[in-house]
Amino acid sequence: MVNTGYCNIKGKVRDFDEVQELTVSPAHSQYPRIDAIVIERNDTDRDITVKYVQGQISGATPSAPTMQRDTLVYQICLAQIYVNAGVTSITQANITDTRPDADLCGWVMSTVDELDITQIMEQNRVQFEEWFEHAKGQLDTDVAGHLQLEIDDINDSLDWQTLDVTLASASWSSDQYTVTNTALALNKVKFLSVPTSITDVQREAISSANIVPIAEAEGSITLKALESAPIIDVPIQIIIGNGQIGG
Repeated sequence: MVNTGYCNIKGKVRDFDEVQELTVSPAHSQYPRIDAIVIERNDTDRDITVKYVQGQISGATPSAPTMQRDTLVYQICLAQIYVNAGVTSITQANITDTRPDADLCGWVMSTVDELDITQIMEQNRVQFEEWFEHAKGQLDTDVAGHLQLEIDDINDSLDWQTLDVTLASASWSSDQYTVTNTALALNKVKFLSVPTSITDVQREAISSANIVPIAEAEGSITLKALESAPIIDVPIQIIIGNGQIGG
């Protein structure tokens, strides 16, 4: 049984608002196998579905099914089921959650390719100041002054910053890249952004790589190229904010 939830496969999304019930095929009498529960994006059918994929029998040491990933079909693996020889039921201990594995599935941490946070903040600031100037004429001095102090506190607490990083082509490992910087504290809001002053070749390399964050630790963040890692050095920006209002 697969519970309700949301998936994003290479930019295509679907909400599963009903529980999906799947049936595991009967066990082999002599040999174990590993089955898989996958979500499949099928561009021919123009659909995203939950599927059960039965593993192959290969003696006493079975292998999990390989995810189909080609130009028309792309699968991600939610879980693997170890079906021992001769069993008649499956327990929780036989099921491995593979969602945290970035090679098989991975979590959706960001779907933003480029975010100009400065422009967004400036637009909001201008709109608010226009409203505030209008409102001040309808407030007494004490109320207006108190509101201004609270606005100043909010602006101070947002504390957004931009970290410029160059991803060296030689430093990718298994299509993963770890950025280390003391500014990368845990529990901070983070977005990946593409700098505006880069070459067309660099921009194409970033777009083709489809880089997303997959894990973080205190002082570092790990990125993954969902496609092939760039073969040239590429600059990116990591937008960092505390994500909360108040001191």
